[in-house]
Amino acid sequence: MSYTIDWLVKKYMSFFTEYGITEQNIREQYEVWKNKSNRDDAKHYLWFVFQQMVILIPTQTEQDSPRQHRLLRDVYFKMGEFMVTIEKKNGNHVKHLMLYHEIKGNDYQSTIELKIRIISGHCCPFCDALDKRELTFEEVLNDQPLASNKCTRQYECNCTYAYFPQRDAAGNVIGKKN
Repeated sequence: MSYTIDWLVKKYMSFFTEYGITEQNIREQYEVWKNKSNRDDAKHYLWFVFQQMVILIPTQTEQDSPRQHRLLRDVYFKMGEFMVTIEKKNGNHVKHLMLYHEIKGNDYQSTIELKIRIISGHCCPFCDALDKRELTFEEVLNDQPLASNKCTRQYECNCTYAYFPQRDAAGNVIGKKN
């Protein structure tokens, strides 16, 4: 497989378009990047573009907003996908970041108090031991159990979080206090 700028455009342009990046931007900046880096490698350039997006998103969105977390989550998702499917590397550290922004975004958008349940993908014994464990948002953000370096799956942890409403003693859903 040849990883050229044409490959990058074909595979990732629809994603970049969602962020206001045009094909012309990608191609022109590739030439600038090639000259500065002395490389002609679209895979390394793609990683550079992802990193630039991660740097720029916080400067162009409201700090700590649901939108900022959604945009960062999506970039980290694409980064992890690239690491696993193209580079054949373990992407847990990137999935860790993606999950962090997913959790923060979901917490901000919810109008009710939520709890989180770990759903094991049965990828390793460590993750199996976490299956069905229930945590608060704070516990998950502090501990970040999924996609940790304790997961032994070769490429990336395939576990996820499920969100469900907290209920009071009478079984009523608890609204979020502002």
